[in-house]
Amino acid sequence: MREIANIYFNKVVFNLFGKLERFQGEWEKVAATNPTWLIKRKDEALLESALSSVRINNGGDLTFDDFKPFLHKDFTLEEGSSKEIREGYAYFKTLQYVVENINDLELDRETVCTFHYMLTEYVPEDILPQNQKGVYKNSNNDIVKLNRETGEKVILIKATEPGIETEEAMARLIEDFRELERSGEVAYLVIVSAFLINFLSILPFKASNGELSRLITTFLLLKGNYKWAQYLSHEKGIEKLKDKFFIALRKTHLTLVNNEPNYLPWLEFIFRALSEELQIPELVDDDVVLIGKMNRNELKVYKMVKRYSVCSTSFILNKVSMTRDGLKTLLSRMVVGGYLERVGRGRSTKYKIAST
Repeated sequence: MREIANIYFNKVVFNLFGKLERFQGEWEKVAATNPTWLIKRKDEALLESALSSVRINNGGDLTFDDFKPFLHKDFTLEEGSSKEIREGYAYFKTLQYVVENINDLELDRETVCTFHYMLTEYVPEDILPQNQKGVYKNSNNDIVKLNRETGEKVILIKATEPGIETEEAMARLIEDFRELERSGEVAYLVIVSAFLINFLSILPFKASNGELSRLITTFLLLKGNYKWAQYLSHEKGIEKLKDKFFIALRKTHLTLVNNEPNYLPWLEFIFRALSEELQIPELVDDDVVLIGKMNRNELKVYKMVKRYSVCSTSFILNKVSMTRDGLKTLLSRMVVGGYLERVGRGRSTKYKIAST
């Protein structure tokens, strides 16, 4: 993995990397002044991450509401719970563990194995034996494609052999990550990305390596002080781009296997996935309304009324690119939605921010 120190970005990767780093600076400013929103957002983001992770693996039509019960303190899995619910609950619980213990956790074998055990805790014995949970694999787990006509198996991902080879490969990967981080010569996001693709090439566990790689992504981002990782779901970004995931994975994997590493296909994918869910919240009094909850014109009008305290229709009309009828409809909608209040009647009607 240390060869990543010699990476040169192409234009696409450079621009995506720049977007992530700019967002990091913007997020720190916004988060510092919006503690209330952060508290409200945390559990919601964890549920979104768990939901997307499950849908990446299984497809299906599960919704946010299916996972809401996880938030209840007395929630327990029922004996007949579906595979998706069990998998989602394990992911949610493990993410909670990461967020709550981030200052005490370090990247090492024990941490990685603990994460794997927690993620697979509810996997039935006939699918993943207990002795394969939280320990490196004891049998080959290449990813293969079967030719239905000839019966021939084509290896798509040549995983590291089990036993001592996997042990040594993971020890080397973890040490390389630490050394690159200590050196300060390579951007942290690049080191994280390189770790992930090498992890997915080793496939150190018998199963659930994909879920684990997504969880490790959040873990490493938080360790690198990318605090937005617990409030914005990168899993949603991967879900949106999942058709491109395996293509990027295999392209870079083949170069690693052939000792001619080319990280660019993977860097472009992972940076793009991370960028998918980046949203800067807009401050509204003591809370936050994300861009997207209001449309652009509504948000512009809201901020204008907030700035000037009380505004007439004519005053607003002079500052927005709308027809008078369109603006009247928008103002009425915002009054009904509880964002604005009318002051006065008829031609003297003005608008102010709705009292809470």
